[in-house]
Amino acid sequence: MVPDGSINNSKGITIRYINTGRQLRVDPHTLDQMVGVLKSIMDRQKALDKQQHSLGDGLSRKLAPLVGLEKWMTAMENTQMDLVKQQEKTRRLLMTIFFTGIVPLLVFITALVLKVWILTLCLRRMMTEGDGKEGRDKAEKSILYI
Repeated sequence: MVPDGSINNSKGITIRYINTGRQLRVDPHTLDQMVGVLKSIMDRQKALDKQQHSLGDGLSRKLAPLVGLEKWMTAMENTQMDLVKQQEKTRRLLMTIFFTGIVPLLVFITALVLKVWILTLCLRRMMTEGDGKEGRDKAEKSILYI
């Protein structure tokens, strides 16, 4: 023990302490163990720093293909959104075509049904008018002109 309140161990490390009036007991063997533990911690920390750097490099090399994959996924998502928009436009167009095409078709079918109905009524009337033979002849002639 040095008179200024410090302790030197065998490794050349000086430990200073404040004298509070009590006697301080320091075992040199314990100090050597503490120095050894601290030195091994520092060596392991240096090794961990090196490993962390190499792990970071390896990880960045491994993740490089994922960056390309991420770009590809973004492009696919954009393409998919474009396709969805085009699908909506196509759906609207098909609905417009359907409804604009169905109306004339319904008008045509309605006109045919009305024509058949009117002709049926006219033929019945012709058949019931006059005597039986004359009405049938008129009905047969009118059917030929239809």
